[in-house]
Amino acid sequence: MPLSEYNDITYWGNEEPLCPHCDTPIDLGEPFPSLYVDGEQQHLDCPECKKKFLCQSSCTWKFSTDDSENLDHGDGGDDGD
Repeated sequence: MPLSEYNDITYWGNEEPLCPHCDTPIDLGEPFPSLYVDGEQQHLDCPECKKKFLCQSSCTWKFSTDDSENLDHGDGGDDGD
């Protein structure tokens, strides 16, 4: 179902752009370097319906510390004392 005020969440936060006119997922196999700049908007053409639309990217950072050794003791560093 194309973009409307009732389903706008369908077009937000997807792994790949989704055409808001015909719901076709847009393959990013072609180079779209500006899509990988956080907050950058780019005009895209849908390969299916041939209509234009704006696509804006966003970046989410995730941090992992599960691979850290116990650095509090025995590493010669500052142990907070």
